[in-house]
Amino acid sequence: MLMSAESSCSLVVDVEDRSASSRSWLARTVTNVTWLGDRRARWPVLATEQYPKGLGHTISELAKEFRWAGPSKSTFSLRGRAVPAGLLGADRPQVIICGMEAHVCVQQTALEPKWQGKRFRRRGLHRFTGSGG
Repeated sequence: MLMSAESSCSLVVDVEDRSASSRSWLARTVTNVTWLGDRRARWPVLATEQYPKGLGHTISELAKEFRWAGPSKSTFSLRGRAVPAGLLGADRPQVIICGMEAHVCVQQTALEPKWQGKRFRRRGLHRFTGSGG
């Protein structure tokens, strides 16, 4: 199945000021995430922030581009958090996930559908995170 704007949404996981400040690849990550959430794409974008009091808010280069509606959280995933209707729901079964901490926050969030008892498949999974390496 190919991705389509009508059945897709984007989830930007924890791209915060303090965790991004020392990243040499930050400019490329900002470019990729900006493309992913481009308003012309016509799909909803949700961004999460983990512990904004300590880690800061979504980096300004991204926050000025989009209207962020995501929840702040103190856990690695969205588990137990309220997600806006129409996002990650039955009418948007294709979720494009990106973020900076692939080994923790992005992975835990990507596993969320399984915790909710949903079936999912990985197709065309490409590295679209900024965890280096």
